[in-house]
Amino acid sequence: MRLDYDTGDKGLFAGAGWYSIKDDDLAWSYNPFRHNERYNRKNYNKANIWTVNLGYKFSDLWTLKGAYAQNTKADFEDKSWHAELDYGNYEDASEKGQWSVYAGYRKYGTNVSFAPTEDDALRGTRGFVVGASWAPFQNIGLLVKYFNGKYNADSVNTGRGKAEKIFARVELFF
Repeated sequence: MRLDYDTGDKGLFAGAGWYSIKDDDLAWSYNPFRHNERYNRKNYNKANIWTVNLGYKFSDLWTLKGAYAQNTKADFEDKSWHAELDYGNYEDASEKGQWSVYAGYRKYGTNVSFAPTEDDALRGTRGFVVGASWAPFQNIGLLVKYFNGKYNADSVNTGRGKAEKIFARVELFF
């Protein structure tokens, strides 16, 4: 279930959501050594996630946004959040010359951000991101994103230390 508010052009936008998931694929990130009273061991394959997001469009070019999520069924790595500042007008490469850049910070908990929707940060990491998009031709977009950070202390990837990722994509719109 999700509820969103958006003025469309400039101003405040926000949203809230709640998701209930049950899937045996969630079990891979269960950590029996972090067990506590709040966590029912039989529920390791369940997730109840609530989310909030908030942002402000200062103009056609500047947007500040952030989001927070928590899994109330998990006993570790149960929170995720991010903040980002965007500048530019790239949306879908519908016009030649559209472009945008962004910078931000992300912290994605292993048991709440199962498949982060951003292509830069990894699950179970925290760190800084930068990215750019450009439409050199109508309906063709080029994207590049870079993440530099660390694996979270409680992550199932503990001990792997530094986390870094570069992502690039060519988008074709028909």
